[in-house]
Amino acid sequence: MRRLTLSLLLLGACHPAVSDSYLEWAERSWQFQDPGRLGVGDSFAIKVFGQADLGGDFAVNELGVIRFPLVGTVTAQGRTCAELEEDLTERLAATVLKAPLVTCSLIEMRSRRISVVGQVVSPGSFPYTPGLTVVDAVAAAKGIDATNASGDVLVTRMVDGQQVKLEVPLQEIMKGRVPNLLLWPGDVVFVPTFQLLN
Repeated sequence: MRRLTLSLLLLGACHPAVSDSYLEWAERSWQFQDPGRLGVGDSFAIKVFGQADLGGDFAVNELGVIRFPLVGTVTAQGRTCAELEEDLTERLAATVLKAPLVTCSLIEMRSRRISVVGQVVSPGSFPYTPGLTVVDAVAAAKGIDATNASGDVLVTRMVDGQQVKLEVPLQEIMKGRVPNLLLWPGDVVFVPTFQLLN
C-alpha cells in the first residue's frame, strides 16, 4: 500500500495539475476571430473567385491604402478584412464583373504585435500573425534560457478593457498533454526566472 501511495505521489509530481482556468482559455482562444483593424504595414491576401489575375497579397502603405486592379486606390487602414471584402465587392460589381465573390485573409499584422520577455534568448516585440501560439512566440524569441527559466510562462492580455493574466503550462504543452494557447494581438509572454523553494 505504501509503495502504491508513493507511486501515485511521484506520478502527480511528474504531471503537475493544469488549472481549469487555463483549459477554458485555451479552448476560448480558438474562437478568437477578430484581431482588430488594419494598420500601416499589415499584409493580407485578396482572392476574387474565378479571377486569379485580380487577387494577390497586399500591404497597407504609409498612406493607409492599397492599389487594387480595376478599382484603384482603396483605403485599408482602420478597416477589417470583412469591411474590405464588402467594399471591393461593391466596387468590382460596378465594373465589368457581375456578382464578384471577394475574400480577404490576414497574413501578418505588423501594426499589432506581441511581446516576449523574461528568460528567453532574444526578448523583443514580434508581429502578430493569425494562429500564433505561445510556443511560436517563445520560438520567435529563440527559445528559453533553460539555465534560469521555470517550466511555466505567464501571458498577460487585455480583455474588454481588463487585464487578464494566464499561467501557461509550457512544458505540458510541449509534451502534448494540454492544448497550446493561441495568442491575441497585444499579448505579453513572460518567461519567469526559476526559483528554488526553501
